[in-house]
Amino acid sequence: ENFNHNNANRVYEAIDKRIKETYIKQGKAQNQIVVYDMYTRFIRWATDRLNQNGILAFITNSSFIDALAFDGFRKVVANEFSEIYIQNYQEQLIMFLVFKQV
Repeated sequence: ENFNHNNANRVYEAIDKRIKETYIKQGKAQNQIVVYDMYTRFIRWATDRLNQNGILAFITNSSFIDALAFDGFRKVVANEFSEIYIQNYQEQLIMFLVFKQV
């Protein structure tokens, strides 16, 4: 049996709760289950751990750019960060998020 066999169904209660309180709450799409993918989980987890001055950088897929289900994600990220830079390198995105100074 493959080591990762059950990872697709693994439960991340705390981080999924935060996604529901932020990205899902702000979204208008009917089917938002895709927002619980590992990329958004990593971004939510890291964002919650940043201090007031910080930078996140991720290599990710591009689904959050224009997919309807990610409307809440885009809205929350735009509010939580003062600067967002996205570079597209051969269909993989490198996203730099610069946290707001308060």
